[in-house]
Amino acid sequence: MSLIIRCVEEDDMNQLTDLMYQYIVDFYKRPKPPIKNIHNLIDTLLEENRGIQFVAELDGKLLGFATLYFSFSTTKADKITVMNDLFVVEIARGTGVAQELFK
Repeated sequence: MSLIIRCVEEDDMNQLTDLMYQYIVDFYKRPKPPIKNIHNLIDTLLEENRGIQFVAELDGKLLGFATLYFSFSTTKADKITVMNDLFVVEIARGTGVAQELFK
């Protein structure tokens, strides 16, 4: 099966929560936020009004995610999208997963 890049779905909640904790706690060495906060953020991004998340999936397993937030640019006088997060699990780094998420 090949790598799939897609928008986050409600069924991704558990796997995505695990990925986000790896990103926050293991990668950035930050305190672990309450699970309620992580789920609220995922739910907010599922609405696709203030941002959006994409995941990389291979054989039903999530290997990474990208989080984008919608904002505005004064110099463009228009809406913009800012990539805030790009994370790939360690075993999948160097395999092109990050590049696909970035696209």
